[in-house]
Amino acid sequence: MFDRFRSAVASERARVRPNGNLAGGQSRVFVSHKQQDQGEALGVARIIDNQGYNFWLDVLDPKLRGTTLTPVQIAYIIEMALLNCTHVIALITPRSSSSRWIPYEYGRVKEPSVYALKAACWIHPKNGSPLPEYLLLGTQAKSKVEIEQWLAKTGGTARRTPGPWVGSEPSALPT
Repeated sequence: MFDRFRSAVASERARVRPNGNLAGGQSRVFVSHKQQDQGEALGVARIIDNQGYNFWLDVLDPKLRGTTLTPVQIAYIIEMALLNCTHVIALITPRSSSSRWIPYEYGRVKEPSVYALKAACWIHPKNGSPLPEYLLLGTQAKSKVEIEQWLAKTGGTARRTPGPWVGSEPSALPT
């Protein structure tokens, strides 16, 4: 199983260009969140989608829905998604401080400099906790407009095809 995983990782790394975009030239944003913040994560994903960018969100991945997976299998899927993304946005909420995954996922952004232009966090308006220091290495957004500005500033390439939304719209972010 590890050999297949290593081979898949090497294949995904080969698809990423030095400028951080995927071989097709498009950018993809990984939405990092605590499971209990699914509604807010869908809202952030919708903002990303409305700006024309691809994104990955675990709750929309068919490989993670409706099946019983081991923690190792889930970690493989998440790692492959991270390798397939050019940007990361972490959701910082009153519930996210206990997450072990958010710091890991945020740290996986592919940038050679100390300040990671392709990393951002959205800070929930009710988050009263001080920000973890690692989040200061990227953009801190507190609104939909600031997320849109971050995406525009990163120089990524938007796609031309519609996103995955079927049926209902996710809720707007709290203000």
